[in-house]
Amino acid sequence: MRLDPIEILGLAATVAGFFAYYTSTMIPLRIAAIISNLLYIPYWAYKGEFSYLCLHSLLMILNCYRLWEIKRLIAKVQEATTERFSLDWLKPFMKPKDFKAGEMIFRQGDNASDAFVIIAGEIGLPENGVTLGPGALLGEMGMFTQGNKRTTSAYCKSAVRTLRISYEEFQELYFQNPTFGLYLIRLIVQRMERNAEIRKNQEAVMGLAHGSNGS
Repeated sequence: MRLDPIEILGLAATVAGFFAYYTSTMIPLRIAAIISNLLYIPYWAYKGEFSYLCLHSLLMILNCYRLWEIKRLIAKVQEATTERFSLDWLKPFMKPKDFKAGEMIFRQGDNASDAFVIIAGEIGLPENGVTLGPGALLGEMGMFTQGNKRTTSAYCKSAVRTLRISYEEFQELYFQNPTFGLYLIRLIVQRMERNAEIRKNQEAVMGLAHGSNGS
């Protein structure tokens, strides 16, 4: 049996459509679906099936749009891994909260329900031996810990002005903005590395002290 060119076109469209259903990764799926739509459009036009022609024309537009969305999302993720992230866009969603010098904002192990951006002043994290200043994000790690517990204490070394956001609002923004999500991951990893370095230095100092006592 010899197939005419239009039937070969239809067969190719079917193969491309099958691959779109078979593949599990989104970009190859959308590309295969677009190819299938492009092949089916002239096939159904030749057959005179107007309803199928309209269907695949609309599906092609939809698949092209979804592919563009995926590409845009990937570009944002790549940007988040290479550029410094600004928290300025987060500020309109936050409410002002001021603290007095010496005031304890929270203690290690407390239930966590909000995060802060420091606008003015300095906040100390005694367990980590770290001081945070204007522009720093504080308290976000509790959103990721089991039971939403604070991982460190925080007290005001001076009068402090902050902007506050609840975890509920914080999570909504986290899922809406992939750049923000990656920024948080990078920030948390950097803090873990810094804390590990601090502990390593402390252990080295203690080791030297024991060595001196032993000699």
